[in-house]
Amino acid sequence: LIGNPYASAIDFDQLTFTGSISTSYYIWDPRLTRTTGANAPSVYGLGAYRLITGGVAVPDEGSYVVTPIQSGQAFFVDNPGTTDGSVAFSESAKVSGSASIFRNTRNKLPVDMSIRTNLFITENLDKALMDGTLQQFGKDFQHAVDRYDARKIINSSENISIHNKEYPLTLERKPVPTEGDTTFYVISGMSRRNYSLELTIDGADKENVEVYFNDSYEHSKRLLNEGKTQIDFSVNSDKASSSPNRFYLTFKPAIPPFAFANEKATAAEDHITLTWRGLNQSQVASFTIEHSADGATFANAGLAEVKTGATADYLFTTIAPKSGINYYRVKAVMKDGSILYSHVLAASVHLGAAGMYISPNPVREVIRLHLYRMAKGDYQIQVYTMEGKRVLSRKITHAGGSADFNITPQGMAKGLYQLEIYKPDGSKASQLLMLDK
Repeated sequence: LIGNPYASAIDFDQLTFTGSISTSYYIWDPRLTRTTGANAPSVYGLGAYRLITGGVAVPDEGSYVVTPIQSGQAFFVDNPGTTDGSVAFSESAKVSGSASIFRNTRNKLPVDMSIRTNLFITENLDKALMDGTLQQFGKDFQHAVDRYDARKIINSSENISIHNKEYPLTLERKPVPTEGDTTFYVISGMSRRNYSLELTIDGADKENVEVYFNDSYEHSKRLLNEGKTQIDFSVNSDKASSSPNRFYLTFKPAIPPFAFANEKATAAEDHITLTWRGLNQSQVASFTIEHSADGATFANAGLAEVKTGATADYLFTTIAPKSGINYYRVKAVMKDGSILYSHVLAASVHLGAAGMYISPNPVREVIRLHLYRMAKGDYQIQVYTMEGKRVLSRKITHAGGSADFNITPQGMAKGLYQLEIYKPDGSKASQLLMLDK
């Protein structure tokens, strides 16, 4: 316990320390444990300790203003090390008035994620802040207890702290949690009444960390969202309801959300090719390709099987159902039943009438037969001389749509021929063929 010896206020962060004196300090705040509800100012306690660290207070529900240590005001410091330490005052630590402290000169290590926990009594529309903890996570913090952590000072009423093998903590600074890490809370001084825990999480989404609140008495577990969450609970005649280790947090890596990338539609003759990339696709159950004539009303046009791996590229080719602009989108159905859509993609094709033709004609060396927007099936090719003698017979199997087939005019002399094609439906088409060897 140290008192401010000056006739003016001082800034704790401007004091000089030796040894392993903590970067935080404690004050006794008689305003703590008073209610702020409809029946204020009823009192559930006679005050409690408040930790001040880097311009923030613990506990605090957002309304406490950290001010300089006033003249004659006493404060506590802790030395977690094994050697003696000292606190030295100098003129440079003096500040004027009782202005708020916003700077953070002694606690310079960056914080990537934090969890603030406040313990309230909630009775008869009253709400009294009783105690709290703060966890700060960053790549420069250590797992072992050091001067950047803060030991718990026990209040005369309700208490909450963070379990540590060294001693309970009000403030814990450590690396960003990974799967398998656990924060055990320690509660004490509880009475048979209603309480609430208010947990405020900041930075977990950015760090891709999911935080779960566990209640061993209720055998419950819930995912905590970024921001503030209030959890109500009661202490009753069952001793297990006030067990010191009733509450704890667990952590696991957050699964990054699925996203589409590189969506593109490319037209070529009578067909359109869609390409896209699936990012973080472990939760995707299926892909459905949808087509629209107007860009507003879509219908199924096909399916694409989900590939293995977190990221994969996809290609889907479809025959354009109409001339002009065709609209497509890809629907990703997630394993939980939710649906995500790609951007709407557009591609334009100009379709002629379905048919068959030889190109080029006259033919040299190879007969190139082009089937354009033709039905799927087997096509029988017959070539006759102008006198009616058959000189070539071939069968080709067409997958549907448009395709080219090469036919070698083996044994055919230079001249004019009749090419006949028998379609899968039995109908026939004819075309003159000039062979120019």
